[in-house]
Amino acid sequence: MDSSYYAVSTLKFGVFLVFAIGLNLSMILLKHLKTSLFLTALVACVDIVAQNTLLHRELIDGRREKVVGDFSASGLNLWREKSFLGNTTYRIVKKDGENVLFAEARSSASALYREIKIDLDKTPFLNWSWRVENVYDINNPEIEKGDDYPARIYVVIKYGFFPWQTRALNYIWCNKKTEKSFWPNPFSQKAVMIPVRCGVQGVGLWHSERVNVVDDYYRIFGQRIDRIDGVAIMTDSDNSGGFGAAYYRDIVFSN
Repeated sequence: MDSSYYAVSTLKFGVFLVFAIGLNLSMILLKHLKTSLFLTALVACVDIVAQNTLLHRELIDGRREKVVGDFSASGLNLWREKSFLGNTTYRIVKKDGENVLFAEARSSASALYREIKIDLDKTPFLNWSWRVENVYDINNPEIEKGDDYPARIYVVIKYGFFPWQTRALNYIWCNKKTEKSFWPNPFSQKAVMIPVRCGVQGVGLWHSERVNVVDDYYRIFGQRIDRIDGVAIMTDSDNSGGFGAAYYRDIVFSN
């Protein structure tokens, strides 16, 4: 790419930083900065209700859980939506006898997010179940046009005072099989994509996942963390212009 492209990209990001520290410039939420804008907005927005109503579960066998997404009981009351291009449809539906979150993207990109602090010393494991109905015909996820996924869950970590000082682990259902265990997001070096499932194998079925957030962050960034500051869900298809649908069950941190 020529130098003018990088100059324009740098200018856009500079304008966004002004927005992040409190000025009313919401119109700069440009699709090109989808990932970077989302990470800043997630940490900058204060969700007092969400933090005060975090569900705690002390289990009989000594296990401990912190419920972040209680879709089966609480619905979407504690979640906010951030749009980048159009709106992915998010709603609670009955699937296989239980209430779950359904996401449907039509050439759109918006995320549900919840700002919430989780003590990773006590509950380092992120647990969830998901089901995708299709994947996209995308061969290269490391370019901007390839940054669409039928399902992803963000974990956001703030590492400095300013709102833009954030990093994110993106656990994704990748469209094609890959030998890579992670790669940088094409829109932001502060976010990495971690494939949990890939390709058409398992489409249309429920899958339960469990990842160690502390270990993943250390493996990628070389630092140990003891907390996360937010969680988000996104089904998007704005770059590829396609259709995507996915279901999500409850999201829980555990020991």
